[in-house]
Amino acid sequence: MKKEYILLIIFCLTLFQAHAQKMTISGVVNDETGMGIPGASIIVEGTTVGTITDPSGNFSLSVEQSVKAIMVSFIGYQTQRVPVSGSKRLEVSLKLSTTELEEVVAVGYGTQKKVSIVGAISNVKADELATVSSSNLSNSLGGRVSGIIVKLQDGTPGGDDPKINIRGLGTINDSSPLVLIDGMEGELARINPNDIESFSVLKDASATAVYGVRGANGVILITTKRGQVGKPTITINGQYRMQKIINYPKFLGSYDYARLYNEALKNAGLPLLYNAEDLEHYRTGDSPYTHPDVNWFDAFVEPYSPEQRYDINLRGGTEKAKYFIAGEFVNQQGAYKQFSGMENSTNAAYSRFNLRMNFDFALSKTTDINLNLNGRIQDTRSPNSGDNTSGVGGPENRPGNFWDDIVWHAPNMTPLINPDGTIGASSNSDNGAYSQLRGGGYSNEKDNNLKSSIQVNQKLDFITKGLSFRAMAGINSTMQYTFKLNKAPATYIYNTDGSYTRSQAPVLPGYSVSNETIMNNNYFESAISYNRNFGNHALTGLALYNQDKVANNKCWIQRFNPVCKPKQVLFASCLFGRMGDF
Repeated sequence: MKKEYILLIIFCLTLFQAHAQKMTISGVVNDETGMGIPGASIIVEGTTVGTITDPSGNFSLSVEQSVKAIMVSFIGYQTQRVPVSGSKRLEVSLKLSTTELEEVVAVGYGTQKKVSIVGAISNVKADELATVSSSNLSNSLGGRVSGIIVKLQDGTPGGDDPKINIRGLGTINDSSPLVLIDGMEGELARINPNDIESFSVLKDASATAVYGVRGANGVILITTKRGQVGKPTITINGQYRMQKIINYPKFLGSYDYARLYNEALKNAGLPLLYNAEDLEHYRTGDSPYTHPDVNWFDAFVEPYSPEQRYDINLRGGTEKAKYFIAGEFVNQQGAYKQFSGMENSTNAAYSRFNLRMNFDFALSKTTDINLNLNGRIQDTRSPNSGDNTSGVGGPENRPGNFWDDIVWHAPNMTPLINPDGTIGASSNSDNGAYSQLRGGGYSNEKDNNLKSSIQVNQKLDFITKGLSFRAMAGINSTMQYTFKLNKAPATYIYNTDGSYTRSQAPVLPGYSVSNETIMNNNYFESAISYNRNFGNHALTGLALYNQDKVANNKCWIQRFNPVCKPKQVLFASCLFGRMGDF
């Protein structure tokens, strides 16, 4: 009995001690004017235990007596460490954070502190863009920047450039924003995210006025990384991912299709198309050539398609010379099935190689030179039957690509392969898309781009402090052409008596080069700027002149020749540039 009393006393003492180790801290969090801040975060230092303030700024928190301090924070205010030291009622006054307001943001033809910006400008941090898991940067902007609407037009490799609008439609025709990379117009979709130092979006008229009508749909300003003083640093990144077609409709098999087709005819008072014997063949699958059951999605599409991106950059320099050199390789494969024994691939594919070199030279204490070089080699391949995935037309308006065939081909229309190994067809379909997939040609678009610019910055403090001059000249040269291999195997109808009827004649191999374009964009810019502080006041000014000249030479060269090899066609096209036959 005495042992039971002793255990009870020990248990009560333990509960008392545990209760005594807890204490309640309460208080109020105010701003600099003494108004309570609702939603402020109260966290015990070094832990995840905490609470938030009520609409009046009050809070209450139960903590251990060993707690020494709490951390009080709120967006736009400096985080404050508040010692507890036995106090049970705290009054915390938070101060505004000036760090974000002092941040420098790229604006039209220069930079500006956030605190002095009156236009609608948003910026995305470089480390956020570096986490992009897509070969096309444009597809990753949705949800990252307020006011940007991203609409994917097509999902094919190399053709997945989305339509981008800033705050809706600003013009009737082309409503795409102006994209400037290091001061020159460029392609947002083709830039390496790891090359970007700053990313700003100018959204309203007050921010884009300096660009005139070109900025009517908003402006995206991108500044690439530059060298820094210090030892060379190498950064390597790699991504490998598998893509999958999602949310694609699942279609009925031949038995259900025929059964429901008969039911629809019966409801319409029409004679049935399929008899009981046909339905039994479809149900059992015992006659796959006369009563086929084809899943067209599985026949055309692989479950997964790979995509990979690798980049490496070198960064460093001295006070006199700094450098940033980066290379990127991207490869993306399409989703179409490939078969053994094929002479050439009919799958969609996209590859890109980017090389960027930024150099900064300090000629003197007042004179700097910036040199930018960027080269891109791009290769886009698509099957001849078409690879547009942006939409499916109706029976009267079909683009004639693989995705249409998946939708509009009934499962019992034609077998894929006949008993003798030829490609199947029927009286209702020549099965041309599948013949293109098994033994057709391809269209290969080459796109080579070289962009270079040089900029001179000269301080004019000897005239007056804060005065400076800059001049930039650049060229953007692009060469594009399309190489095409046109061919297709024959297709045959397998008759019930075992004979064959040719549905589509074979197309003999022929090569062509077409749509050759050479475009040069010459740009020049010069500006005198003034930026000076007078106590708590600042005065800035800019006088700028720029000109942009585009020379576009285009010719169409097209000749299908079963004898002429691809290299011969390319040589004649690139060397002589003749129009017409050769």
